[in-house]
Amino acid sequence: MGSVFISREQFAKLGVTPAQTTKTLTLANTEYSVALPTGTKRVIFGLRSGSYSFRYGWATGETNFTVPAGAFRDVSDIHLDDTTTTTIYFICPDVAGEVMEIEYWN
Repeated sequence: MGSVFISREQFAKLGVTPAQTTKTLTLANTEYSVALPTGTKRVIFGLRSGSYSFRYGWATGETNFTVPAGAFRDVSDIHLDDTTTTTIYFICPDVAGEVMEIEYWN
């Protein structure tokens, strides 16, 4: 199966704006948060190195979902409320200094 490429012009036609950010998980087994902007419709995230698993969740202390090493998570059709931000929480339990890459559309 081939890869999919969507140009910025096509994103504009779809009415979504892509954006990217990163978050360094400085300490192992420590929870870090990233606020997603209002109106976010899709978010994809994973560790840059792909060498370790990580956990995530939608509330502090609730990072119960595990993403295996080398994988990423794609959460589509979320349509976050246009009046509030939503925070996502990450933990890399095995190593310090990993970088979480986050791409989102709003």
